[in-house]
Amino acid sequence: MELPSKKDWPTYYKEIKRPQCIENIFVRILYTVFTSFAIVINIVFRGQKHLKRKEYLTSAEFAADVELVFSNALTFNHEHTTIWEDALLLRVPLSMCSLARTF
Repeated sequence: MELPSKKDWPTYYKEIKRPQCIENIFVRILYTVFTSFAIVINIVFRGQKHLKRKEYLTSAEFAADVELVFSNALTFNHEHTTIWEDALLLRVPLSMCSLARTF
């Protein structure tokens, strides 16, 4: 899933201060994997300085981004709509995994 269009959903960007989407998370995961291969990074991302430091350094950073997706969905969408209920349902396993790592 990608971020909503700023043109079509301007209220989303007024209400949600830190927009995040699964597509951006996926890109960061790929970047994290490729940072292990410096040669590939130099070839593929040559000259694209805006990609610097986009990798996840910890699993907590990844979990925070995923939680932000769910939190934004719950904040913006009305209770008991499909998106709101999906976000609530998917958020539970992630929070349980996060709790399990703390013990």
